[in-house]
Amino acid sequence: MGGGVKTPVEHIIEISNALKRHNTRFLYVSLPLKLSVYPEIVARDGTYIKNASTLPQFRAMHLELLRNGVEVIDCFPVFLANKHKTNLFSQSHQISRDGATLTAMIIADYLNKTTIFRHDLEQFGGTQQ
Repeated sequence: MGGGVKTPVEHIIEISNALKRHNTRFLYVSLPLKLSVYPEIVARDGTYIKNASTLPQFRAMHLELLRNGVEVIDCFPVFLANKHKTNLFSQSHQISRDGATLTAMIIADYLNKTTIFRHDLEQFGGTQQ
């Protein structure tokens, strides 16, 4: 496709657009880094705001994806709201079982709110395309 080096954002946009052309929905699910949810592990001073790292590069990436029509599910706010309820990451910085469960719930909630399901169409006399 013309060669050259593409950024991760360009690749994601290209994949999303290709899937749209085939009537397939693409969701970019953004999981936060452990240190963005728990910055107190390494920073004990005023380097973070409201107990969280701001990570502006991730905010900029999400904005660019959204501006290019990519559906983005940002798990950071929900992880932040639940950071003291359970361990969302393992000791080795991987997502934990509880973190994976929370992610699945975030995705399921998003899909439920943004998808018209076949039974919804049938209930109101519509047809699925």
